Amino acid sequence: LIEIPQSISVVTTDQIQVQKAENMAELFHYTSGIIASETYGSTGESFVIRGFYSQAGKNSMYIDGTLSSSDMWGGQLISYATERVELLKGPSSVLYGKSAPGGIINVTTKRPTLDPLHEFNVEYGTNDHKQISADFSDLLTVDGVWSYRLTALHEDSETMIDYGQNEKTYIAPALTWQPNEATSLILLASYQKNDAEYTNGFPIEAFARTPNGKLPRHRFSGEPGNHNRYNTEKTSISYIFSHKFNDDLTIRNNTRYAEYTGDNHHIFPFGFNSATGDISRVARERDDTSDVFTTDVNLEYILD
Repeated sequence: LIEIPQSISVVTTDQIQVQKAENMAELFHYTSGIIASETYGSTGESFVIRGFYSQAGKNSMYIDGTLSSSDMWGGQLISYATERVELLKGPSSVLYGKSAPGGIINVTTKRPTLDPLHEFNVEYGTNDHKQISADFSDLLTVDGVWSYRLTALHEDSETMIDYGQNEKTYIAPALTWQPNEATSLILLASYQKNDAEYTNGFPIEAFARTPNGKLPRHRFSGEPGNHNRYNTEKTSISYIFSHKFNDDLTIRNNTRYAEYTGDNHHIFPFGFNSATGDISRVARERDDTSDVFTTDVNLEYILD
């Protein structure tokens, strides 16, 4: 980072563990130049970097150096599955092609470790939040050529909004083959399922005094039951390969394939009449499917 003449911020592994962030937006609370934008519950990630909207739909979200998805509705990324997050601001983003001019976000997922790791967590908190998570990693062979990691999480909770629901299931196995110091191949796979109650906020004027009274902050803007839902399912498989020919020449290749489906039905506020206190609402149905294949090959040569 000292040698690169660009503005890059890194959320490290230690910071992620200390913060205990529930989502990606919380991970950037102590990072300059970025704020979280509309996330619509747990339906997706959206940020403003240096004044520009940056999200998956604008080619600004990357996972392990490859494009995360084709649109912004792919569900929130799991912070527990994250090893570190890199924010490349301004001109740094053009290294990856078309993206929002403010910058791009690259999420590095958890990789196998050489030191044994055996972690199991149980959580209970506000809004009937219940969560279990596990993270295991160790060598598969005595010589350290093969190692593995398995990360898993399941969350079932309500939200601060009436009828709010947030259920997540995530599992990600990883395998590393490193026959020598010069060659490394990491195989990564993941499965994620999000079931959420889609919530869209009211106009701020509705929380003031109206002819019908003052609207409570926990009021649900949609319809209970099956009318407001956002269910997503994602699977991905990828590999990260690197080989060092000598001290000066290195080749790297990151390749990733992902499938995504989304089921989105919701009713949300569309207008507010301050004179009568009436709120107009609109119904929408949206079904998404997408397939993403992305690969990046680069050759590095160091000139003395």
